[in-house]
Amino acid sequence: MNTHLFGHGFMGLDNISLVDRTSLPHGMTNIKQADCTGWMGLFSLTMLQIALELCKQDSSYTDMAIKFLKHFLHIAKSINRPVTEGGLWDEEDKFFYDVAYFQEPHSTPIRLRSWTGIIPLFACCSIDLKFCPLVKMFLLKCDKGFSPFVSLYFLFI
Repeated sequence: MNTHLFGHGFMGLDNISLVDRTSLPHGMTNIKQADCTGWMGLFSLTMLQIALELCKQDSSYTDMAIKFLKHFLHIAKSINRPVTEGGLWDEEDKFFYDVAYFQEPHSTPIRLRSWTGIIPLFACCSIDLKFCPLVKMFLLKCDKGFSPFVSLYFLFI
């Protein structure tokens, strides 16, 4: 199952977890990482913005823009699910946590308030779609499950 959540090791941007991600403690089978998943969301948005810029000169980059937008939307949908549903969001604490897996589906959030839970908030942007109408059409047809992550207000201006 592809959850769009980063896990299985060290991404290399930072190591701000209490757990050494390259050598998990005995019994821990995996750790889903809020900071790495957030960085990948930001990366997807940055690549989307680059593709949209290229669309101004060459509309063939539209497919790439849609690809990176889809990546971001899947990441956003996955990370924002409650911890109890396989995501990294704790509704009670209003914070993102890494989640440790011992024997799936048994999991427990690592309740540490650090940059780990703040980095996912970096993954946001505003985009100008006037040069890429196909991306705008994709957003208009977008699955309702993505609606919290896409502001459609600007599409009708």
